[in-house]
Amino acid sequence: MSKPAIAVGVLVILAAAILAIALPLSHFEGQSLGFSRGGFADIGSVYGDRASVVFIVPTQEGDKSAEAKIRAGAESDRDRMFKDRPVITDVAALQQDLSSNNLIVFGTPSGNAWLAHYLDQLPVRIEKDRLLVDKEYSGGDYQLILAWRNPQNPRKGVMIHTAQRVEDFGGVPLSLREPTSYVIAEGRTIVGAGNYYRVGLSWSFKRPATFTPMQVLLPVLVLIASSIVWWLAGRSQPEIGMTDEGKLRRMTHGFTFLFISVWVVVPLQSIFGWPGGWPWHFLVPLAAYFALVAVISPLRKSLGWLKVGRLSAGTIGATVMAALAFSAVLLGTDRAQYARAIGSNGASFLGMGVVLTIVVFSLLNAAMEEFVFRGVAFDAVGALWGTSGAIVLTALTFGLGHYAGGCPCGISGICIVALGGLVLGGLRFWSGGIALPILAHAAGDATIFYMAVHANAP
Repeated sequence: MSKPAIAVGVLVILAAAILAIALPLSHFEGQSLGFSRGGFADIGSVYGDRASVVFIVPTQEGDKSAEAKIRAGAESDRDRMFKDRPVITDVAALQQDLSSNNLIVFGTPSGNAWLAHYLDQLPVRIEKDRLLVDKEYSGGDYQLILAWRNPQNPRKGVMIHTAQRVEDFGGVPLSLREPTSYVIAEGRTIVGAGNYYRVGLSWSFKRPATFTPMQVLLPVLVLIASSIVWWLAGRSQPEIGMTDEGKLRRMTHGFTFLFISVWVVVPLQSIFGWPGGWPWHFLVPLAAYFALVAVISPLRKSLGWLKVGRLSAGTIGATVMAALAFSAVLLGTDRAQYARAIGSNGASFLGMGVVLTIVVFSLLNAAMEEFVFRGVAFDAVGALWGTSGAIVLTALTFGLGHYAGGCPCGISGICIVALGGLVLGGLRFWSGGIALPILAHAAGDATIFYMAVHANAP
């Protein structure tokens, strides 16, 4: 038997071993984290389990006109994203068993009886002249939006929108898809945001270092699999005879996109308060990148990665097999995490109907991510380190990006997604284009969205 055949066989065995560990770990992580995706309390994840959300509004605010506006705002949010879910008063909430619900709470500590009852349990302090969160915020006109556990059930979540004064409510330029635990605003200006992490039933602003033997073993297996892929792909470039000038131009596309993403979009987003969640975190830098490519002639002439690729019986068959494999693996993971993560993202689409929503979401998300990972990044890394580097490094980066900001998430998510990235990278190299990786990727995203829509979060 040839060495490549042996290597492929070992790769298949490693892939099976990774999945055999990752799939049970996915359920363990989903159960242990509860509503806190990625280990931290997440505002957006509270919105994920749409069928269990209950809104709690105040009845004891001193300014009844402001109190009425708060209730109207809560009802508007309910009508827009949580049709038919109840809006109840703070007094009624204290008299009910809400242990099976995610809660969205509005009001000041003095105006919402439910919030006042549980105020001492929050990981922050709200006082008349200051907030104590990750640090002290001096002053008396702050709004605070934070995620917390449901005090009746730590595996359910609460999103609390409060303020030091009732007249300060409203106008926060916040995308609740953001994976963040708290946001502090002064008027319309966000002055603080970040995460706190769950350690048992307590909270810390420092990420806890908790690793199990399985969590250590999984990345090792992924690295071994990546090394085999590196060896199988070889160190040759996809294009024979590529000149140094051609390689430099391909690398320039990668540096251009990286510069736009990190040093242009992120600072402007922080200055102007642009939304940074899905789909903007990829859509904005991609749009800026393509605009530059359109107006700068050397970039336009060296744009080599944006092509369909070969559509042969072999490449199409491999795409179908990859799509089926992705769907099968994802169906074995913890489905509650998808409901928590996609609930707020999908809310803006669901008016189109479930089927059309799944198609639009999966194709758009797959196209954006493949443009970045198997498009710009693959071409730039390939110019520097060859086919092997392009396949392996984009796959590992793709996996790492899912630890807390994607689905599946956690250590198991990194490994499952990195393994899928190796397959997508191989498909990209074999077909020579971006179309088939997008379709295979879209099949996985469609499976995730289907599971999110039909999930019953535990």
